[in-house]
Amino acid sequence: SFKKLHPQEFHRRFLGKGVRPDGREGLMSWRTPSIHRGSITTCNGSALVRMGGTTVICGVKAEVAIPDTNHPTTGFLVPNVDFPPIAGSQFKPTAPGEFTQSISEMIYRIVKGNNVLNLESLCIEPGKAVWTLHVDIVFLNYEGNPLDSALLALTSALADTKLPRVIYSEVEGTVRAIESFKERSVSLELKRIPFAATFGIFEGPENVEAGKAGSKAAMADPTEEEESVLLSTITIVVDGKSEDLMGTFGGQVPLPLLDICISQAKKRTLEIKKL
Repeated sequence: SFKKLHPQEFHRRFLGKGVRPDGREGLMSWRTPSIHRGSITTCNGSALVRMGGTTVICGVKAEVAIPDTNHPTTGFLVPNVDFPPIAGSQFKPTAPGEFTQSISEMIYRIVKGNNVLNLESLCIEPGKAVWTLHVDIVFLNYEGNPLDSALLALTSALADTKLPRVIYSEVEGTVRAIESFKERSVSLELKRIPFAATFGIFEGPENVEAGKAGSKAAMADPTEEEESVLLSTITIVVDGKSEDLMGTFGGQVPLPLLDICISQAKKRTLEIKKL
């Protein structure tokens, strides 16, 4: 078909009309995500997120660890991203490639660099025991825009996470559950809730107005197929609590176009908060 033989021209024709091949109207339209929390009963917290054809599941597993001697009251948050072969034929059962590593690094920078979770709240006994949260983000299917869906799954899983009430025994040198409390678990308190909004940057046709500044234009939430016509991508991260800008990640974008993307990202944040 024309789409397979000339994928770039196929998408350019759609973009020239201001519509998307998947049926979305307008360049600044998004795929509506669905969130199912508590989907893995063997984890302390979990969430399944679907965004169009992209499906990702996140599980949080807590274990007791010895804190760093330089930070005796600080726990650990260890995110990991995986694209197994089930997510798409382009992913191989080998060591993580550059694509997987780049997503993992961005997730780490967003979560750790913005104090999403107060790691001192994971302290059980100073210098003796803290919680380590292993956050595994696994893609079950991939159809573009991995960062938005991965970060949404992570924050949803953390919000779903409950840690058992425990006490450290100096005599035994171990941690044991406290049975006297009516509520035997405690939820995590997120200081900030980062929501990501990714935009694809491309050479805008003359008749495209929305999301355009100069010769460059932006499309929200690009699919894997649409990535073939992009010059670069930029991700805007907004705090769901304060609605403040938390950072931008990706390629360089003309300032007028960046302002458009930031405005659209804040609107997107308000929509996701309703889910």
